[in-house]
Amino acid sequence: MISIIIPTLFKCPRIIGTVVELSESKVVGEIILIDNTGIKKNLDIPKLNYILEETNTYVNPSWNKGVRISSNDNICILNDDIWFDWKFLKDIEDFLNKNDCIVGMSEENYNEPSSEFKISKIESDWKTPKGHRPMGWGCCFFLNKKNWVEIPSNILIWGGDDYLFYQNNQILNYKIEGLKCYGGVSLTADDPSYESIFSPIKRQDMLNMREYVKSGSIQNYLLGTIWQ
Repeated sequence: MISIIIPTLFKCPRIIGTVVELSESKVVGEIILIDNTGIKKNLDIPKLNYILEETNTYVNPSWNKGVRISSNDNICILNDDIWFDWKFLKDIEDFLNKNDCIVGMSEENYNEPSSEFKISKIESDWKTPKGHRPMGWGCCFFLNKKNWVEIPSNILIWGGDDYLFYQNNQILNYKIEGLKCYGGVSLTADDPSYESIFSPIKRQDMLNMREYVKSGSIQNYLLGTIWQ
């Protein structure tokens, strides 16, 4: 079964509907909803583990916490602002059970998928053996809990998916194609009302990621960018 981990600031009106739908899936064992608003919600939904944080712990620390307390071997990290046909969770779970990998979304899934549902290996590119992480890959990704690498505590909003994707290990990266995703990518992170708070954090996240690249903790995916 799959543990679904969703950090949220409740900016997406559909989040409760998403949690209810996930609770009805036979392959979902639990939904860990990490509420970073500091305002308690009264939620009575099957399979829901509702966690209220006193202050905003941000994205990556919430992911780490969710994985630590999860009770299933397979994990899904899910943005609170996207959804898709949940019947495909069974296909994804079956793939995880047969492969040592991390599986995220293809960029085209957020527009108009051009192919049938499939899970494809991401090939190496000129930068790294791990290849290029598709935009939106980290908005919904899956892995076995044993393959989770704790994201450093000084990376709060940006870079958590890159830290996992570009690890110097033998875990392969895959992408899901042909699965239409609805909603908006990074609805909360791109909310103008949070810009004054989030922008300095995002910049520091990237400076910290650059240091992890320099130290050899992760592969150098920053080649050709302003952060190299």
